[in-house]
Amino acid sequence: MTTGGAGLTLAVVVGVAGCSSPPAPTRSLGVDSVRSDADGRGLVATYRSGACDGPTRLGVQESPEEVVVDVLVEPTDAEICPAIELSLFVHTRLAAPLDGRVVITDAGGRKVPVFDGARLLVPERRRQGHVVVSEQAEVAGSSVVAWSQGWGPPGSGDFGAVCDGGSPPTLTVRVGTADPWTGWQEPHVVPTASSGAATGRTYLTGPPSAPLLTGRSIELTRAGKVVSVASQSRCGGGGVLSEPDLVAVTDSLRPAG
Repeated sequence: MTTGGAGLTLAVVVGVAGCSSPPAPTRSLGVDSVRSDADGRGLVATYRSGACDGPTRLGVQESPEEVVVDVLVEPTDAEICPAIELSLFVHTRLAAPLDGRVVITDAGGRKVPVFDGARLLVPERRRQGHVVVSEQAEVAGSSVVAWSQGWGPPGSGDFGAVCDGGSPPTLTVRVGTADPWTGWQEPHVVPTASSGAATGRTYLTGPPSAPLLTGRSIELTRAGKVVSVASQSRCGGGGVLSEPDLVAVTDSLRPAG
């Protein structure tokens, strides 16, 4: 597989007729970042994968002092693959709570920063049937300063997912100690919106003259956490939440558990 470059670069694997070879062994993809579940018994690892990589699982080795993790991918017989890199996640349960143990990646023995999942906030007000379809960490130095979860229809976060004009928008909830990404601040800011006891600012994405709004977010500080809730259109489907609806979603945030 070839990765990088502009556009889609194709890599072709040619087999020889009449010959067979033993199945390729499971290989390591490494781990970018890790978060715990609210109860400390689960781990979510983010990693980067190719479009034609097979099923993955999170391999875990536990000891009293540390937890060694690695994302392992199964081989596939794909012959032509687009040269793209996907940001994905995988979940597993531990035999015992993490409880302060160091997390190390098996690919090089690097210490992996861990985000405490008990800090996450879950929107009780969301579309029926929507699930977590993306997980993303923001790392500064040796710390995870923020974690985002994207909510949408099952499978909508997969590469090659069916995309049509009726696709509902996704909802992203970000919790951290650092200010959110600056991209939301362009091109313009709309008036301040209130959410419960906290007050935040709402932002729009897409040029001011665009006929279709592509996203709206509200950002505020609550209980010492910098929180951002964003509604983003998929596949040109529109349907971005209105400001009152987005505030209602923000009001519905509850601790993960």
